[in-house]
Amino acid sequence: MQNSALHQIYCRKFFQGTWHEIQDVVPPEVQIHIRWPDSTHSLWAFPHELHDLALGHAALELCAPREEPVYINHQETTFTLRPSLWEGSPVCTPRYT
Repeated sequence: MQNSALHQIYCRKFFQGTWHEIQDVVPPEVQIHIRWPDSTHSLWAFPHELHDLALGHAALELCAPREEPVYINHQETTFTLRPSLWEGSPVCTPRYT
């Protein structure tokens, strides 16, 4: 994991009709890559719990209805995922008659 310390920057802010010199604090970001079976997606994120971010992004943006992302592996900031049928979906739930 990379350094997650906040960075101080000097900048100018327009406030009440005039420019002011200020100090601000910004979080660092790292680029992560999500490998999906037919594509690769890149995101910028604060370097904390990136595994959860990769799974959440895949669930919201890449999975079809009744699918959930499954973690395969990762190297550095590249996460390999694949879709799987959601076990609670009507497709996977046994039907009793």
